[in-house]
Amino acid sequence: MTTKVALYCRASTSTKDQTTENQVRELKSYSERMDYEIVKIYEAEVSGAKSRESRPAYNELCKNAFLKKFDIIIGWDISRF
Repeated sequence: MTTKVALYCRASTSTKDQTTENQVRELKSYSERMDYEIVKIYEAEVSGAKSRESRPAYNELCKNAFLKKFDIIIGWDISRF
């Protein structure tokens, strides 16, 4: 049985040294090596200091996790959540 994963990528608006494109590329590569099936990629460019209401991609990720649409969430770094 293939493990279904969601990728969550967030780039802070306060710094330009990281982009969601960089994160997606690395997380896709990792998922391929692990033989995971990517169900959906959630991307956001928002400050981590913003409230949850200001983070629609994160809210959708949480909703779909609750609905068990995937087995694992993979993120670039815990600080992205």
